[in-house]
Amino acid sequence: MVMIWEDLTVTIGADNKKLLDAVTGFAQPGRIMAVMGPSGCGKTTLLTSLAGTHAANVAVTGNIQINGKKRNLYSKHYKNKEIWLQHFSNNSIVVAN
Repeated sequence: MVMIWEDLTVTIGADNKKLLDAVTGFAQPGRIMAVMGPSGCGKTTLLTSLAGTHAANVAVTGNIQINGKKRNLYSKHYKNKEIWLQHFSNNSIVVAN
């Protein structure tokens, strides 16, 4: 399973405060990936946006693809026969296929 995110921008509130600005990256099977950075840099925001578990007042734009299929950014949970994606905590996502 390959997950690609391109130009992922996350805003919150009526004033559209940017929490993430045009973030791009990918995750490949068989590889360990770490999301690292100082407190407040957007690690949790990135993971909750990729998992689709962000709050209702958060807007996500950009492109997220899983195995080449575009994920609906407005859906709270992505469901597919090939993928099980569950958000366990603010800092961990487990993906199995």
